[in-house]
Amino acid sequence: MNKKVIMIIDDSQFSINRTMDAIKKVTNDFDLQSSKVPSEVVEKILLKKEIIDYLIIDQSMPKLNGLDFIDRVKKLIPASSIMLLSASAGFATGLFHVPEGIHFVEKPVSSEKIEPIIKMWSTSSKKL
Repeated sequence: MNKKVIMIIDDSQFSINRTMDAIKKVTNDFDLQSSKVPSEVVEKILLKKEIIDYLIIDQSMPKLNGLDFIDRVKKLIPASSIMLLSASAGFATGLFHVPEGIHFVEKPVSSEKIEPIIKMWSTSSKKL
């Protein structure tokens, strides 16, 4: 059986590595992929060049931030399959709006913070 794909999008390789390590502490049920260039991932999704089941995306990136990215792909990827990461206190305090259904996790990422979401994705991916 093919593993479902989690695409991690962040302009920081350190953050990508930290997120991958946190996921691996929870489960090995996913094929983990990453990109530092959100526009390339948008193109892959829109042109259906690649199947991406779940997205983990950083909010603060040059050229295309996380919310703008989500807006571009929201018709193809359900909100429940997206995790938005941010170190900005504005999201944690409600100063900024996280779209309905999107999972928000404050950086730094840890296995404890993402475990409930990853376990939910893992359970739902086994049913498909």
